[in-house]
Amino acid sequence: MRRLRTTLLLSLAFLAGSADGTCVRGDDDPPSLARALYLERTMREPEKALSVFETVVANQATPVADRAQARFGIARCHESAGRFDAAITALSALVDDEATPTRDREDARAKRGDLVKAKTTSGDRDAEARRTDELRRADDARRNKEDRLSAAKTLIESAVAQIKAKRYEDARQHLLDALRLDPGNERAITLLDEVGGRTDRGELLKQAIRFVASNRVADLARLTSTVDALRKSAKTALTEGRPADAVDALRTAVSRIDESDFYAELEGTRRELVAWFGQALKEAKAKGARIDGGTVVPVERPPLDALGPVKPWRAEFFSLLGRIFASREDGAAAVRFYDAAIPPDSSPEAAGTRFSGSGIASSKEAGSLRRSQWIEKYLRREVSPGTWSGVDRLLDRYDDLVVVQHGSGVLKTVDALAASFPVTPAPPLAVEIRVYGATGEGIAEAARLLGASAIATEDGVSAIVRAFSLEEQETLLASSSNLVSLARASLRLTGRRTATIRFHEQTAACPAYADKSAPPVVIPDRDATYGLDVELYGEDLGAGGKKDAAVSIIARVRRPDRPRLAPLATGWARAPIFVEQACEADRRLPYGASIVLFGLSNPFRATGYAGDATGGAHPDLLVLVSAKPSGSLATDVLPPTAPPIPGATAPALPADISTRDYDLGAVGHDLVDEPPPEEWPRATFAASKASAGRGSRDAFLAGWITDQARLSSDEGPLVVRDGKATVTASVGTHGRFGAVVEALVAPADRIVRVDVATLELAADRARKLLIDAKVERTSPQQRVYHLDATATNALAERVESLHDPASRYEFSAHLAARHTQLVTARSIRSRAIIEEIRSERRDDGTTGLTPVNGTVEEGAVVSIRPVVWTAGLVSIYATALLADVEKIDEWRPEGLPPTSPLVALPRHRVERAAAFGPISEGESMLFLVPAPGTDGARVVLVIVRLPRGS
Repeated sequence: MRRLRTTLLLSLAFLAGSADGTCVRGDDDPPSLARALYLERTMREPEKALSVFETVVANQATPVADRAQARFGIARCHESAGRFDAAITALSALVDDEATPTRDREDARAKRGDLVKAKTTSGDRDAEARRTDELRRADDARRNKEDRLSAAKTLIESAVAQIKAKRYEDARQHLLDALRLDPGNERAITLLDEVGGRTDRGELLKQAIRFVASNRVADLARLTSTVDALRKSAKTALTEGRPADAVDALRTAVSRIDESDFYAELEGTRRELVAWFGQALKEAKAKGARIDGGTVVPVERPPLDALGPVKPWRAEFFSLLGRIFASREDGAAAVRFYDAAIPPDSSPEAAGTRFSGSGIASSKEAGSLRRSQWIEKYLRREVSPGTWSGVDRLLDRYDDLVVVQHGSGVLKTVDALAASFPVTPAPPLAVEIRVYGATGEGIAEAARLLGASAIATEDGVSAIVRAFSLEEQETLLASSSNLVSLARASLRLTGRRTATIRFHEQTAACPAYADKSAPPVVIPDRDATYGLDVELYGEDLGAGGKKDAAVSIIARVRRPDRPRLAPLATGWARAPIFVEQACEADRRLPYGASIVLFGLSNPFRATGYAGDATGGAHPDLLVLVSAKPSGSLATDVLPPTAPPIPGATAPALPADISTRDYDLGAVGHDLVDEPPPEEWPRATFAASKASAGRGSRDAFLAGWITDQARLSSDEGPLVVRDGKATVTASVGTHGRFGAVVEALVAPADRIVRVDVATLELAADRARKLLIDAKVERTSPQQRVYHLDATATNALAERVESLHDPASRYEFSAHLAARHTQLVTARSIRSRAIIEEIRSERRDDGTTGLTPVNGTVEEGAVVSIRPVVWTAGLVSIYATALLADVEKIDEWRPEGLPPTSPLVALPRHRVERAAAFGPISEGESMLFLVPAPGTDGARVVLVIVRLPRGS
């Protein structure tokens, strides 16, 4: 009876419709069981059918039998999408409804049991897939291990022969190679121990470190190439509709990074792969594809002991060396290996990045200092200085590994120092920098005011001021007439805890290089600026109860000297010459105290040496660096005021105006726009250059941030360049800028899918189509419409059969774009033309004609830029451009002979439409653009849709 009732309902649905079925498919029809069954079984659109089934169930006027069939339909729709829990819930509601006929309740109970079993079976399949993947990896590891063991055995036999011949250096090298392949080989360990007894172990360790370092570059290049190939393969699979293959490739790529020694170097690449993995997994589940290896997104790196048979060989190698030397009982000094790698943050930007500066122009860039370098230099200077050379004494560093060989007392001190560093990602460190210019007596006066004096173990170029806070130090220095404040900067160290702050001026503005005397001064791009670079590493050591931080500073001054004559290819010119200085400090800095750097010359033209042959009014520099744990995002970095600069040519900024850099993260650095050529259709459509994409992107980001932060006309300018936004504004505006930049950067890895479809038809037909789809129009001249999900679906169903294959403007495209990335969809028809006739004079005096062939194009180009907001909203910035070739004139340039071919002169008719606005998943933006050359009689519908699951 149920089958008969269902068949009758479907038959009635078809009979009620017109001959072509438009009534059955129309969204105008009220939701009914017949329509839901039609969508589910005939149209094969379970998601659309699901909403109709739910409406039928919610309608209190629905008969009990129809409501039961609708609930069965809800369960079937959820089951087809793999949502077993939702299907089981729908069937449970049917079982619990006492008004439902008994037979239907029994069928629902039986179906629910089948779904529970299917869900369990699905989980078993995932578990089996994971076991299969583990077995495959174990088998690969076994084969690799057998190959490595065979090669190691050959090397050991060769080492034995070298030992017999007393060629110990060659034997040691072969044994190290063998242990790299087979770290657990007892025979190799014993032989290496024997060979090590014939020489200084410190020298042996240095050879081991050099051996590992020599393999590192090649291994990193090999791993990067493999990961890039897997990423490219995954993207191709996604494009071709094979998400399960993409999941396999991406899982393999992430595993390769996790199993390597290069996790920190490839941390950003891994985050991108994980984002792609989630997208591919989502698409694979939607298609019901079989996924091998489980469905868990690898957000966190597994511990090294959980990586199975594959582990980073360098970690095993150094661990083995540590065991070898620890087992020696010959009375020699012990050896320690310290892993000084900074634990990577799962989200290094979660704590927020902050940088601000005033006075001399400043910017924040990447740094290269690291924890292991600080430990090495701190130990060499602060812990038993002068005793780190000789037999059984070693202090060396490989990458993030520190190797120490010394007496037991010193090793205890080193153990305590290593234990003071956090084993988990440390909190961000807030760092303040102050730069002063000083007269000849200013440095000595500053040291007296601050009570800064170097102790016996210090080099005299740096000292720690503990008696005064940074604010008190500024007050003391401001009282001296021999000192002038030049620049201030505030920043937060996150991620790798390193950065470089550049205080710079333009070389072209230096008086010595700005004169017009001959020959001219030639300034290459690499010499465009000069000034002071302060490279920093800082890490909070407060986990053990002590209130201090590990801080490394390298300050480099680069100042211009008088230019020198240089013979260039274009003739004699004067080239800029720079004098460089550097000083360094690696100290344990208490909270609130400052490291003061002495001995640097002042390069800045307003107060120092640059361009002043007499040495300037303030020829020396004084640099203060203070650090403390980062607190509230809003308060731990204070906006510095602009310090006075005596003799500066530019007017001083108001007290509450300052210039700051805002790092735009991946939004500013990683993404490249794909804009259409600015002159299309006059110029043929070709891939835009990277510079054009970067220019359009910087312009959009600058305008968007300015608009969102409400930058007033008396502030600014705002410049976006090299992934940073630099703005001069008041304190309140800076607060808004910080919030806007954080909102912009947060969804940097979000990928948005956009569907674009165009349709050409008569204007009156288009208006009727909009009315039938219940699209609201505010005026007859309206060109842009925002359609909700219902109107979008209704319009999509109605235009499905209206396409005109002969139209030059119609096409359908599916695009994907990162947050804020510009992408372009197009359908272009081109034809060949004679673009130009070149008249060239030959060597014999005759004239030759050379035709230049080109193309003329017409069609439709649609550019889309999605900007992700919260709550599933995406702002779409869209531009539609239609072009039609009105006619092609022919013309012969003056002076050419009558037999020369004619040049084609195409004339285009162009129509444009642009708009932006927020839309949600399932909604669309509609352009109603007049077809060029039809005087409004025909229009082109351009539909930009955000599909569900975007």
